Amino acid sequence: GVYSLSRRAPSTTRPPLRISLEEGPLSGSGALGKEACGIDVRVGGGGRSVYAAGMRAFGPPPSAAEMEAIARSAMERLPEPFASHLRNVVLRVEDFADAETLAEFGMEDPFELTGLYSGRPLTEKSVEESGSLPDTVWLYRRPILDEWAEGGEDLEHLVTHVLIHEVGHHFGFSDADMDALEDGAA
Repeated sequence: GVYSLSRRAPSTTRPPLRISLEEGPLSGSGALGKEACGIDVRVGGGGRSVYAAGMRAFGPPPSAAEMEAIARSAMERLPEPFASHLRNVVLRVEDFADAETLAEFGMEDPFELTGLYSGRPLTEKSVEESGSLPDTVWLYRRPILDEWAEGGEDLEHLVTHVLIHEVGHHFGFSDADMDALEDGAA
């Protein structure tokens, strides 16, 4: 398949922040966990909890399922004709890209890769093709959270930005085209 990726620019001012999501006071349901925050906003009938944007800096980081809900919400806001062409694109959220993917792109730091499109862009597909795996957009949760913590940008905007970049590759768009598409989803 064809691969296109979202790559973080290395920090020139400080070493990358590493967030431990499995341990410490922000994990689980401890004193600073989600129950203590008292926030449980349900999205789209899927029963997934998403924390209010204003509380993200103080609550636990979103799980893979919550980040997927943010990304799916962004996908649902995309205008036609784009939305109809994404129905068969698989959306996956993983903590990090696997070692094989990182090696394929010559990356050693798993925090460097925030997203990946795997598949053949629509501009290169043929009706005669069969037997191929579905196109997939991968979002890598921990690098996205790391970038969010470093930059102070709204998490929903950052997730949407990475998603739109990868979806843009599905349509064969340039970076300039993807910037315009992102503006339409905001």
